Amino acid sequence: DSVDSLNSFPRLTDVRLSGNPVADPVRGGIPRFVLIARLSKVEILNGSEVKPRERKESEIRYVRSVMSKFHNNQEEVSRCHPRFYELQSLHGLEDERPSNGAAGPQKMGSGLL
Repeated sequence: DSVDSLNSFPRLTDVRLSGNPVADPVRGGIPRFVLIARLSKVEILNGSEVKPRERKESEIRYVRSVMSKFHNNQEEVSRCHPRFYELQSLHGLEDERPSNGAAGPQKMGSGLL
C-alpha cells in the first residue's frame, strides 16, 4: 500500500501525514504505532521525534496486532504487511502465538516493554 511504498526512499526520515486521512485514526486511518512500524527509516513523524523506545514498542505492538488478526495466514501477511517477518525476527517474536482470549482482557501496557 502507499504507506509501505515510502520505505523505498531510504533517505526519507521526516514524514508529515497530519491532515491526511490515511493517518487519521478518527476517520479509520492508520494509528501512529502502525506507521512507525511500517516506516523503517522514519525518525520524525508528524513533527514528533520517534525515539528508539517508541520504535521498539510500536514494532512489537504491530507484530502482535498482525498475529492476532491473521492467525498464521502467511500469504496474506506477506502481501499486506511487508515488514512483518523482519520485525517478528528482529524482536524475537517468532514463537509467540495469537491469544485466543481465554485468559481474559489484558491491560494495554502489559504488551509493552
